[in-house]
Amino acid sequence: MLPKLMLCAILSGIPASLPGQEGPKPATMPAAPAGKAAGTNDPFVTHEAGEPTERIKADDLLRLTVVDDMLVAETTLQPGGPQLLAVDGVAVPVSASIMHRSRERENRYVADVIDMSVVQHDGDRVVTTSLKTTPGRINFARSIETPNGEYMIQFLQNPRTVADPATASLFVQDLRDPGTKVTLVCESFTAFARSHPAELTQNVRPMLEAFGPQPHLFAVNDDLGAVVFPEAYRADSTTRQRIAALVKQLGDESFARRKQAGDELEKLGTQAATELALVDRAKLDPEQLARVDAILTRTRPAFAVQTTKLRSDVGFLLDCMMSQTPALRKVALEQLQKTTGRTVTFDDAAAEEQRIHQVYTLRGQLLPASPATMPAK
Repeated sequence: MLPKLMLCAILSGIPASLPGQEGPKPATMPAAPAGKAAGTNDPFVTHEAGEPTERIKADDLLRLTVVDDMLVAETTLQPGGPQLLAVDGVAVPVSASIMHRSRERENRYVADVIDMSVVQHDGDRVVTTSLKTTPGRINFARSIETPNGEYMIQFLQNPRTVADPATASLFVQDLRDPGTKVTLVCESFTAFARSHPAELTQNVRPMLEAFGPQPHLFAVNDDLGAVVFPEAYRADSTTRQRIAALVKQLGDESFARRKQAGDELEKLGTQAATELALVDRAKLDPEQLARVDAILTRTRPAFAVQTTKLRSDVGFLLDCMMSQTPALRKVALEQLQKTTGRTVTFDDAAAEEQRIHQVYTLRGQLLPASPATMPAK
């Protein structure tokens, strides 16, 4: 857990760049036509603050996905704005402005510039969250003003350039104490999520979901699911018998036969990794243990996670229930009921969109903390 801190964020009007780095070069955008009066349906006329101009689904406003380990932000909004929008799943209106070289767009796309902000009054706190993107660069920032001071959070993703590698960075700062800062830098969003899962949950996710739920981003994938719940990924009985025989062969006196067994296990990939994770290590000799660990290292992605803790983490279990894998959803639901001591109503046979809606409803019931929650003291 990070201490009582918050992100060194640059909210509206300040370039999304790391200290010492040059800000992003503006992409070529269509200029706002001159001489247009309000009400002419021109997309670049600024709408005055007031009632939202329309209601849209959160997935149409913003969808975050991971491509080549980096975050990608997509929208269905046409270029124009700023405009005030009512968004399903967001309690307050969202201000959004989109710029793109081509005005005519259909379906979801990556715009040249996305500029969004939302302001929440959370008790005696005022929480302002903003998103600014340019090609390859994403800047989420949050300011939390309280009677005791102001906190800032920023999650910044920079693309690789000729001079610099790609980065995904978290900055947290308590503005009452400028000398107290937290900075975490990784080579990608995926690396950040694996290396700093607590900080992702505590500081980054609330910003990413300030503009609506992001199930495509936070649903637990099979790589992580198999690490935490290997029993949900068991191979069929025939394959399990074959894997057990190969594990035994790892202790053979012949080097050639040991190597052959190791090669076959690696070819089986996730199935072998799952069975090896569940094997009774007390029955293996040192040679077998060393080879099993080497195969696991090569066949399973590395996650900086405590599997025992995640098996009883309500938020993680709910994210598992958004998985595409029925067996993972089933074991997560069982574990959720065991962890909470409650009977949880969840229709696993429902369509994907309905399942996701059920999960976010359960999040509101089982995890009632405000999305504007500051880092713990």
